[in-house]
Amino acid sequence: MRFKLRRWPPQVLLRGDPGRIRMATLLSRRALGAAELARMSDRPPEESHAFLHVLQSTGLVDARTDALAPPPAPAAPEPTASKPSFGRGLIASIRRRLGVGNSAT
Repeated sequence: MRFKLRRWPPQVLLRGDPGRIRMATLLSRRALGAAELARMSDRPPEESHAFLHVLQSTGLVDARTDALAPPPAPAAPEPTASKPSFGRGLIASIRRRLGVGNSAT
């Protein structure tokens, strides 16, 4: 079984514990099983199980049984040749808003 965080847990559940915050951060990024969560967060398996149980009982995680399904393929990157570079696009946008011409001085 794999779990993914639906929304960030309230501070009461995190208790300012760096281990719980780390586990919540990992679960917010992708679905993980209890053993994976324990390994990736460097926490004892009992602690990750207990934390997942608390999250599940409060409805903060989605439980999935697709452990054998391959991860989704990453989206193909957009071609960068057709997009202006960030700096030039930003400067052009500022010039347009200020009403300044595009003449080079």
